[in-house]
Amino acid sequence: MKNYPLFLAGTPTQSIHTLRVQNPEDGMELYEVNLASEAQAEEAVQAACLGFKQSRQLSVWKRAEVLQHIIKQLEERKIEIAQTICLEAGKPIQYARIEVERAIQTFRLAAAWVWNQQGELLDLSHAPGLEGKMGLVKYFPSGPCLLISPFNFPLNLVAHKVAPAIATGNAFVLKPASTTPRTALILAEIIAETEYPKDAWSVLPCTRSVGQYLVEHPAFTILSFTGSPEVGWKMKADAGKKKVILELGGDAAVVVDETANLEDALPKIIQGAYAYAGQICISIQRIIATKEIYSEVIQKLQSMIPNTPTGSAQNPTVVCGPMIDEVNTQRTLTWIQEAIHSGAELICGGSQIGHNLVLPTLLENIPPGIQLSQKEAFAPVAGIQMANTFEEAIALVNQSSFGLQTGIFTMKENRLKYAFEHLEVGGLIHNNAPTVRIDAMPYGGVKDSGIGREGIAYACKDLCEPKVMVW
Repeated sequence: MKNYPLFLAGTPTQSIHTLRVQNPEDGMELYEVNLASEAQAEEAVQAACLGFKQSRQLSVWKRAEVLQHIIKQLEERKIEIAQTICLEAGKPIQYARIEVERAIQTFRLAAAWVWNQQGELLDLSHAPGLEGKMGLVKYFPSGPCLLISPFNFPLNLVAHKVAPAIATGNAFVLKPASTTPRTALILAEIIAETEYPKDAWSVLPCTRSVGQYLVEHPAFTILSFTGSPEVGWKMKADAGKKKVILELGGDAAVVVDETANLEDALPKIIQGAYAYAGQICISIQRIIATKEIYSEVIQKLQSMIPNTPTGSAQNPTVVCGPMIDEVNTQRTLTWIQEAIHSGAELICGGSQIGHNLVLPTLLENIPPGIQLSQKEAFAPVAGIQMANTFEEAIALVNQSSFGLQTGIFTMKENRLKYAFEHLEVGGLIHNNAPTVRIDAMPYGGVKDSGIGREGIAYACKDLCEPKVMVW
């Protein structure tokens, strides 16, 4: 079995303990990776503190050169990387290929930010006696950053943390998801080919206990985490004085009113709910239709959803592939049964058809107080309900404890403006599913969906501290 090293202070390194990574589709073991010990984690932290003294001094052209090399190598290795994502994440190959292209774009955005970064010049003559006073604001890298990424986008969500860290000249330690570590290690191989200071970065697959050791470590100035709300909020509590950036997902809603073009809307809704088995932070979990169109929406979805291509992630036409593991598969089936026993009506799906394969599922009128109405499903499961008015539909969206993104299908401009003003979310997507994410835009949520924003320009500022000089 192929064994892959971790990267400690930019150097391939073996460890005492290893982890065997499985293919979610069939449970077969793919390879093993080395897991960092607590002592190696401490070594990586100390190296990052030393490396930061070098990385913070890197010139604009040197940081841009590092990013350009990463872009070039991702381009050259994109077939290999897409296949790796497909195998270890169970992501349908069509989406794995898209993820690689998006990651390349993410690094391009970071390189562009480096070339265009600017300070701010302030006129401070706001009171008598301050004539001629000027201020210069410059953004400086914050210091060693702890970056923790999830399994579902093992390259692009890593890129959204690593690219800003390199662009700003920060040192970092990356902990990739234990189920999908190889993709991050390929990126580490590429970074190791650059002249980014070796001490300034490490990629450490590790156990939860070692991850907890890193979270609590006082040497880090920033913790950037993407994952579940339960884990994220605990990390914030344990992080001490670090600045904490959390992207924690949600139970994304889509609103369809009577003016919507259903031929356009419904395929997008199905894609938004069931692509990659719903294992996307902004997958549709709630469909809300106004009463004038509700019966037609539910009737058409009932006939369309069973035709969603479901099966092997290697099949280029598959939309809904396997879930990440057996634990989450069984959790999903349990939540579906709980909803049905509590009064929800099963419209379609609701069963397992293969190893970690759950049929795209639609439930009507999921009652409050149960798992599917209170938590993020992160599965190919959506609920549908009726709203008497558009305003009521927006109120239903806001009843959630989450607030990441919402999709609105309407042809009325006044309703779109109303939604933009009243929705308690970080993003509104018009005439498309809430799963739309453009890598340059500010991405993040409110309430239980997290703190801060990703998107290169926004993430770069989050990893910096502004300093003002007055003269």
